[in-house]
Amino acid sequence: MKAVVVIFLFIGFGLLIGLIAFHGLERVVAALASSRWGLFALCIFHLLPMLAAANCWRRLIPGTTRPSFWTAFTLQWVGGSVNSLLPVAQVGGDFVRARLLTLRDVSSSIAGASVIVDLTIAVGAQIIFSSAGILMLIQYEELDNTTFAVGIGVVILGILITGFIIAQRTGLFYKLTNIIEKIVKVGDWTAITGGARALDDGIQSIYRRHRDLIIAAFWRIFGVIVGSGQIMIGLHFLGHPVGLIEALILEGMMHAVRIAAFMIPAAIGVQEGGLVLVGMIVGIGPDTSLALSLLIRARSIVVGIPALIYWQLVESRRLIAGFNEGAKASADTGNSNDS
Repeated sequence: MKAVVVIFLFIGFGLLIGLIAFHGLERVVAALASSRWGLFALCIFHLLPMLAAANCWRRLIPGTTRPSFWTAFTLQWVGGSVNSLLPVAQVGGDFVRARLLTLRDVSSSIAGASVIVDLTIAVGAQIIFSSAGILMLIQYEELDNTTFAVGIGVVILGILITGFIIAQRTGLFYKLTNIIEKIVKVGDWTAITGGARALDDGIQSIYRRHRDLIIAAFWRIFGVIVGSGQIMIGLHFLGHPVGLIEALILEGMMHAVRIAAFMIPAAIGVQEGGLVLVGMIVGIGPDTSLALSLLIRARSIVVGIPALIYWQLVESRRLIAGFNEGAKASADTGNSNDS
């Protein structure tokens, strides 16, 4: 699996380098240089969609174990940064935030269930937003092959996510484990089956809390929509301001290509290619579209690196604490033997 991700990573970088070389490195660099305070403005604005995503996830966690807003915000920040900066096929950060939540005395089943449902809502919101972007894009031109292909991809993913929701509601994880248990008659599967059952129970309990689901979905959709503001801000500082409709189209199509290219880490190259194609339709030059995408990636780096450092500090403290406990236990055993 890691080899596949690395291959896709190289493909993405190859596409990105090819796009910049084709449209002119000097022109792209000049467009970026003209943005001035654009990067700072994008970093500040990005707090809004992060806040919305944190509220969505936090709402899905049961009240007795629900973390504070700042805890959810911090873990969401880490998870999003892992997805944006590390070669993890855009979903590894979700597992990281689930793991970090378990380090705060939340059971793994609850943490895992909340992340799975949150990821389902997030993809569903992106599909809705991407579909709206495609519909608005049609107003600019006839439905060409590119738009048609992206639209088909979004529809297919919508069908898959619907099936995934149905599978969650019918006890997907526990049933899969039971099938494996019947086929593979080796070893003790009790712990695995119990874990799967607990995870399924956690998912079912979340889906039964309709009010929390609705509020969580609202926050997620709000975050996706307000995220289009980064397009308006970025293009404003790049000297090519656009209206709300153009921003919604560009953001929607960016979500669409990221969904379609979920196996490529951070959709490197694919995001840039999609923005160039759609940008030309709404009257934005390729160099400006590439500069916008690179500006958004620069924002991800500036916001994300502190989150990765924080994550490593948390993991390091945990490892050191475990080592110290092991050393103390060994010392206590040695003293008992001596006596």
